[in-house]
Amino acid sequence: MNRRWSILVATLAAVWAVAFYWACLPPLSIERTEYRAVIHVERLGDYSSQLTELVIRDEATQSVVLQLVPRQKCIGMWALQVREGTNQFSSDPGAKDTGYRVKSPENGATVKFSKNHVYEVTIRGFSMLGEEFLPFSMARTARFVL
Repeated sequence: MNRRWSILVATLAAVWAVAFYWACLPPLSIERTEYRAVIHVERLGDYSSQLTELVIRDEATQSVVLQLVPRQKCIGMWALQVREGTNQFSSDPGAKDTGYRVKSPENGATVKFSKNHVYEVTIRGFSMLGEEFLPFSMARTARFVL
């Protein structure tokens, strides 16, 4: 009987640990069309994620193509659209505050994405459990081709 309880308790602890880990990961999915990719980071489809960083790298060279960091604690973001060709990510001074600043390229210069090229996006942040429950942010990575 003790062995059965030990197995049950161990199984429940493992299930709880996996659920806790999943709840801590920031959501990341990529929707691709012919000329663009939409990087979705919204939680449960309705709520913005609390990101502490978003980095897009050229997969072949691992060089940073775009790096977004929060203006304050976190970037409240639902999705980020990138398209083939030139993209501008620095916010318009007259537009609503995006909650992020462009760290790379410097001065918010334009970013060019090439067709049939592989890019790697890494986000760091919080998901359903915010920073009040978890003292450190978690990371997720995905690849996409335009």
